[in-house]
Amino acid sequence: MSRPDLTLQAALRIAHSAGTDAANRSARRGGRSAWSDTDRDAAQRATETALRGLGFGQFVTSEVA
Repeated sequence: MSRPDLTLQAALRIAHSAGTDAANRSARRGGRSAWSDTDRDAAQRATETALRGLGFGQFVTSEVA
């Protein structure tokens, strides 16, 4: 199955949403109402994973352990 043609702007919106969702889940699990560094790391990992999955991995410039 081929991926639908996505613009970079659309891919960034999707990836940003995935990152925000991941950070919010992480914060809720930790009982926090504001993001911690751990939550920000979860957001970055999810955003990078989404960009790679959507075929825009060339725009991922960092790695989070």
